[in-house]
Amino acid sequence: MTRRPAPQLPGSVWSSAVRPAAVRRTAPRRVLTLLALPLAAALALSGCAPEPGSADGSGTPAGVDGGTAPESVQPPVEGETKPEIGPEPTKTAELPASFPTDLVPLAADAVIDDAGERGAGLWFAVLRYPDAAAANAALDALIEAGGFAVLSDESGLPGERTAQLETAQVQVSALIAPSEESESSGAESPGAEGAVLLSLDITALT
Repeated sequence: MTRRPAPQLPGSVWSSAVRPAAVRRTAPRRVLTLLALPLAAALALSGCAPEPGSADGSGTPAGVDGGTAPESVQPPVEGETKPEIGPEPTKTAELPASFPTDLVPLAADAVIDDAGERGAGLWFAVLRYPDAAAANAALDALIEAGGFAVLSDESGLPGERTAQLETAQVQVSALIAPSEESESSGAESPGAEGAVLLSLDITALT
């Protein structure tokens, strides 16, 4: 025969002994749960907060661009060769053999600064004089000696003069101007100090 357990009546000694133990085991768990909630909330907030010194949590200080830093300018390499500048054109102090001296008679004492032939029937000559008065006198003498018709004769800037001359055989463009040395001297009257140049561009008409 199976023995049935004796029924526990309310208020019995066994039931009153069990209940206090269950209550004692449940109370500490509730206390721990209540204490853990504020700690979990604090940890969650600390994980979302930005890093110190940054505005958005990226680690970059506020007001500083987080983009790529500009490339630094590289200093010139020691020993690097620079492009060479070609030499200045050399001057020729002699008239070319084809120069039409019979049509453009130059004074025997004229000092030639440069001269040459640009092409067939094209010549140039640059004559050097001590001052503007000497250069103007030489141009007037050339006009008379060559029998030129004066198409134009004008004065420009101080110390400058331009003239267009022509005969049946040639046409001459003349320019009187202070040399670079005279302009750099700072003289009040250009040509008073340094050289003055008389430039002639000659074109054969026949």
